[in-house]
Amino acid sequence: MSMFTTVLVDCPKCGTTQEINAFQSVNADRRPDLKQAIIASTFQSLTCKKCGVEFRPEPDFNYLDGKAGLWVSARPINALGQWSVETAQATADFALAYGENASDAAREIGSNLAARITFGWPAIREKVVVFDAGLDDVVVETVKLVVLQSRSSNVLAPGFELRLLGADDTRLTFGWVDVATDAIRSTFASQRALHDALQVDPDWAETRTDLSGDLFVDIQRNFIDPLPVAS
Repeated sequence: MSMFTTVLVDCPKCGTTQEINAFQSVNADRRPDLKQAIIASTFQSLTCKKCGVEFRPEPDFNYLDGKAGLWVSARPINALGQWSVETAQATADFALAYGENASDAAREIGSNLAARITFGWPAIREKVVVFDAGLDDVVVETVKLVVLQSRSSNVLAPGFELRLLGADDTRLTFGWVDVATDAIRSTFASQRALHDALQVDPDWAETRTDLSGDLFVDIQRNFIDPLPVAS
């Protein structure tokens, strides 16, 4: 089931404290409306009762979509700097909920799930979009690397991430997203055929392997040195 708790959050503009029902877990099979809210970037959005600014507290919940075959530990963007430690914790959480330390029934569910961790709203939204479209997220990240190497008008600026925004049978739509505001600075399209080709291209096999080593399937891992994980 989807579970939430009432927490106090401060408006980022005026500092006014107010309550929000913050979700600890989201079950997309039972609450498809929450899944659509994540895709629409409206999930857990609220308006400050004093100054009227709209904002969202950072994500901090587990997401389950059995139909799409996805489980995600969605973490705040400020946890990205310690992604290796966070990934180890998410791995343990999944093992307890749906993996080797879970009940037989839960393990059966978990055998059909890809376990992932994300940091920030654009990243969790992207994972939902990727799996909903039946894409391979390892290959999507590989496509991004091709884009970074071959496209001249990339937005290489602090605070911006390259994210898949949407997909159909023929086209993938990417955008450079401001992590702090969810604002999209620019978008461009790629043929879905590129994804399909890179899925089996032997020249990119090592890259695919490097990206799929743990739950953090994201090219961001290439740009941030991991912290050591306590043994």
